[in-house]
Amino acid sequence: MSDVPLEPDISLPFPIEFVIRATPRSHQSPNARGKELWKRKVGEIAGAHVKTLRELFFIDHRPLAATIYYFPPAKMDGDVDNIVKLIVDGMVTVIYPDDHSLNVSSCRSSNRELSRFSTHRHQLLNGLRKRSLL
Repeated sequence: MSDVPLEPDISLPFPIEFVIRATPRSHQSPNARGKELWKRKVGEIAGAHVKTLRELFFIDHRPLAATIYYFPPAKMDGDVDNIVKLIVDGMVTVIYPDDHSLNVSSCRSSNRELSRFSTHRHQLLNGLRKRSLL
């Protein structure tokens, strides 16, 4: 891992945000096929999104943080760590080389509608910018 920052024209512009309109799966699920399909879906949606940001880019090897928000339509099985695991695994080789690149991972769940979330998202981004974390 290098301490030299990537050039802006070949690295992804962070934060990277995308929406998956589906119920997250848990790593605790006994349904191996369902878990694999969920990770693949996360990777495909993340990959399609990053291609809209840059035509050509290098996967970032710098330490990264992930913040995941999910809005389940009903009560979900599995604890939050196991829900996050499959989402993080789905982004491997799309946004970062492996999940060891993540120094911080946080997750929030809400029964609110996604459309009501945009205000909170802007508040979060403004707070991170003020603290020079973006």
